[in-house]
Amino acid sequence: MIDYCGSTGTEWIPDLFPNACRKHDECYANLMMQKHECDILFMQNMYNENPSLFFVIPIFFAGVTLFGGKAWKRAQNKSYYRL
Repeated sequence: MIDYCGSTGTEWIPDLFPNACRKHDECYANLMMQKHECDILFMQNMYNENPSLFFVIPIFFAGVTLFGGKAWKRAQNKSYYRL
């Protein structure tokens, strides 16, 4: 099973929202989406997937907002070069 929550070096991040993380990775690879749009959708998808973990969601959201820039650029570049 692929772990979509985090990137290389962040394997310690618990996989609490596997579907939201998968969708977030797919969104980052979508050349029509901006990073902030993907991050907002990620937050919404986390709430939809597991609302009982509402107290963790802002932490995950802050993580991708503050530290997801390299992952977004990498995913965008991979998608661009596949065209």
